[in-house]
Parts: sequence; structure tokens; C-alpha cells
Amino acid sequence: MLALGVIATLSVHFGCVTSKPEMAWVRTDGQRIVDDPALLQQGKTDIAFCHANLDAGAADEAARQCMAQKG
Repeated sequence: MLALGVIATLSVHFGCVTSKPEMAWVRTDGQRIVDDPALLQQGKTDIAFCHANLDAGAADEAARQCMAQKG
């Protein structure tokens, strides 16, 4: 019984380690960029300019500051 409990506990912890949380940039004015093609293009431009592609990994402090200036 103890062995089953240990195996169950470890499998839950390993599942948590492998899952990656979804991250996204949000606008400071709360508008959704996917609803507006112009905002979507501006967002893509800002992400490229700031080197802030979250799919490539966590953004560094310079990327965060740049994106904050872009709004």
C-alpha cells in the first residue's frame, strides 16, 4: 500500500514538472489584439522589435521594459 502511495505521489510531481505554463503579452489598455488585425500586426512588430518572443523562452528585463514602453 505504501509503495502505491509513493508511486502515485511521484507521478503527480513529474507531471507538474513537464507542463509549461502558457505566457502571453497583454496590452495595458486591455484590448485583445486577436480581435483587431491592426493591433495584431502592431503586437507582432513590437515583439520582434523588443526581442520579446515568449515562445523562445522567458523575456529578459530589457525585453520587458521595451514592451512596457510599447504599451
